[in-house]
Amino acid sequence: MKERLTRWFGGLAAGLIVLDLFFLWRAPAEIQAPRPISRLHGPRVIMCVCDGLRADLVGRVAMPTLATLARQGTSTFTARSETPTLTMPNMVSLLTGRPPFGHGIIDNDAPSFEIAFPTIFDAARQAGLTTALYTGKEKLRALAPLGQVDRVVVMQVADSTPLVDQLVHDLGEPSTQYDLAFVHLPDADAAGHASGWMSLAYLEAAARLDREINRIVHAVREAGLSPRTALIITADHGGIEHHHYRAVPEVYLVPWIAVGAGIPKGRTIPRPVSLHDTAPTVLRLLQVPIPPTMTGISVEGLPDADDRG
Repeated sequence: MKERLTRWFGGLAAGLIVLDLFFLWRAPAEIQAPRPISRLHGPRVIMCVCDGLRADLVGRVAMPTLATLARQGTSTFTARSETPTLTMPNMVSLLTGRPPFGHGIIDNDAPSFEIAFPTIFDAARQAGLTTALYTGKEKLRALAPLGQVDRVVVMQVADSTPLVDQLVHDLGEPSTQYDLAFVHLPDADAAGHASGWMSLAYLEAAARLDREINRIVHAVREAGLSPRTALIITADHGGIEHHHYRAVPEVYLVPWIAVGAGIPKGRTIPRPVSLHDTAPTVLRLLQVPIPPTMTGISVEGLPDADDRG
């Protein structure tokens, strides 16, 4: 009897192992580990990158949200896109704090290799913070290799409304209120390539962007996160005609706005700002040490944190 029971339990255990392996094999390709709990009282940063948004647009058309945020925070409308003025090199610069020829990504395709330098995601996670990426371009999935970012939302869209829907939903849930959220909004770039920069379709896309950013601001306020959340809004490049390849101000000048917790109000940044200055600025706002590989300079006047690690 004892031997039969031993054989029966042994067979049951083997069957369970086979069943477990079957479900593991059937699991989705992208599995996110259980998300750590974000800080209850520490600072947070949401960085919104408006793909293709020209700096001169805010003063020329009705973008009341961006105009108001600029007055309420610290801003410049003469920030410089990195060269080359392409999305992927500039996105990597925003994350690594290095210009394109310093991080090695100089074309617009998704890199076939991992980014060689620490990113703001890496620095935040090393400090025990939670991170998220929301993007409207499939190729930008490469900015968040599997397992290195707690939440990854990828959509291939020309209208960022559904992407912001997801972000607004996440902001309303304590378990998905991430310490650092990087948000890519594709509207202006999509309209610029399809219909031309400064076309009616482009201006409509810019107005929609303004409304979507207003929704993000409202969601932060509704969640009670305003007292400790900083919002940074910028762009990767502007554009002319149907492209963004020419070295003219309409292409390389982009807005750069910081507003919210710890940000001086009504201040214009007195010095030139490059996009790779954004990464160390984000980490200072999060009170996280800045990796020594970041060559960008944190925008002065914003809260100080530890020196470079």
